[in-house]
Amino acid sequence: MEGEAKGSLEPELLKPVSLWCMFKIAISKIPHFHFEYISNTFISPLARDLVSNATQVGLIQALNPLFGILVQPLIGWRSDHTWTRLGRRKPYVLFALPWLLVSLALMPLTHSLWLFVLAVLIYQLFVDLNAVSVWAIMPETVPLEQRSRQSSVEQLFNAAVMMVALIFIGPRYDTCHLYPFAFCIALTIACTSVTLFGIKEHYREVRERPQLRFVPFLRAVVDALFRDRNIWLYMLAVACSSYGANTVTTFYTLFVSRTLGSTVGKAVFIMFVGPIVTLLVALPLGLLADRFSKKKVLLFSYAVSLVSYVIGLTASSSDQMYGYWVFAALAGCANSVSGYALLSQFMPPTKVGIIGGAIPLFYGSARLVTMVTTGAIIDAFGENYRVIWWIAIACITPCIVLVSRIDESRGARQPLYGASAQTAEIDRGAHNSMRG
Repeated sequence: MEGEAKGSLEPELLKPVSLWCMFKIAISKIPHFHFEYISNTFISPLARDLVSNATQVGLIQALNPLFGILVQPLIGWRSDHTWTRLGRRKPYVLFALPWLLVSLALMPLTHSLWLFVLAVLIYQLFVDLNAVSVWAIMPETVPLEQRSRQSSVEQLFNAAVMMVALIFIGPRYDTCHLYPFAFCIALTIACTSVTLFGIKEHYREVRERPQLRFVPFLRAVVDALFRDRNIWLYMLAVACSSYGANTVTTFYTLFVSRTLGSTVGKAVFIMFVGPIVTLLVALPLGLLADRFSKKKVLLFSYAVSLVSYVIGLTASSSDQMYGYWVFAALAGCANSVSGYALLSQFMPPTKVGIIGGAIPLFYGSARLVTMVTTGAIIDAFGENYRVIWWIAIACITPCIVLVSRIDESRGARQPLYGASAQTAEIDRGAHNSMRG
């Protein structure tokens, strides 16, 4: 392709980053995790106060995966070809900031349905713009041998902030709807400042800018995803696992209240088990993935998910569901630590944004399919909740097969970090001479 630089540096030539640099990259991603918390926890209650039925609430919630499918690949494609003094990804982060702040302030304050829907539209659009830009910084900055540790640090930061939100912010929602959104506004301003002023981007100069036409964009997406077999194997695993997990998550509240019973203590346990497990195991899992194999840690996460679904399938009382939540939290942490780090091994230097942005094509599509099929499953099977666990088991089993076929060693030799063509040729020669 004409716009790509002619040379590249091998992953080993990316200098190891300091712990302080890892902290700054982790801080830059904290708003993304909290945006998900806002979307999953507080938008639905606000929508229920303004609409007449649950179907309309579901349509509003569907904007989250829908915008991820439409926006993130496009912005990733554009940012791959961005070249400014501010950086490659930072202009998009800066552009999204005021829109996020306005929408976060507007959602809890408005009493108009149409104004609320407009605020949600703006919010979801710029959440996705922010997410695909921030997530692309890590593969272009952190060397391959440190990426799982970087992901574990991000999970630790996210768990700590979620603990604060669950203890001090969430309970205040009933008193004043503005509290969670005000906390998210302050968090977004602080973390975005770290992104803009504390992180130095490393990226390849690409002067050719993509034309915003559908056919070239579609070709770019297909080329990025299907040129490397390892990438689409990973993406298919993401789609399958997401559908199973979303099916369980969607039905769990109904499952507990109607079949196994629920208490306040169980609800508190469910909220806190994820952050607590993450604080305990994220860093050891990250060290193991970097030291031995990211692929094996990812396979471990899918195996643990399978165990959690079997526990759910065989549970006959709510007390037996504690094991499910612990295993599910462990699987989620292992997946977060190893999954994106493994995928980044196969990203060409000028396609980091578009490949990262294409992930929502798969898990977002799975979420949309879940939303469409949940009602049909309830109508067809009624009180037979075990069908949900069988669906989850059927989805997670192919993931183990798909990931096992990924060639991790070949990916480790792919060029990942870009520089100017002249510098790259010099460094490539030096690197080859060192190998010899």
